[in-house]
Amino acid sequence: MYRLLAIAALLVLPGLGTAASAETPEAVQTIKLAAGPAYSSHTSGGTVSCRVFNNGDTSATIAQRKIFTNTNSAVTLSSDTCNVALAANKQCAYTAAVPGNFAFTCAIVVKSTAVAITGSMDIISSVANGQNLLISTPFLPGK
Repeated sequence: MYRLLAIAALLVLPGLGTAASAETPEAVQTIKLAAGPAYSSHTSGGTVSCRVFNNGDTSATIAQRKIFTNTNSAVTLSSDTCNVALAANKQCAYTAAVPGNFAFTCAIVVKSTAVAITGSMDIISSVANGQNLLISTPFLPGK
């Protein structure tokens, strides 16, 4: 009799653990990503554009978005579509005018249950110079 109870317990208990874990919500992850530094020879004009793509199955929040220069100064953003939840398979961007002859870095902090974010930093010449892509560098994980 005890042997039958032990066998029944071995068959039923693992299934209960699986059912319990299926109901537990996934934890939100916080991931830091950055692109750059990349140098722009422009003294002024043009834009630094940080483009973000959510390749995941759930929405993600871009909790922090910044563009820095090589002098560790944050650049004022001129546009930002990353200020709302980024749905799966959607993209957003935040940009700033090139204030001078600097190297730039785009940095983001992403919060999501399943982070699958990619993107790039693009430095684009001014309209007067034909709006050419000067450099593009991908976002990479940071610590």
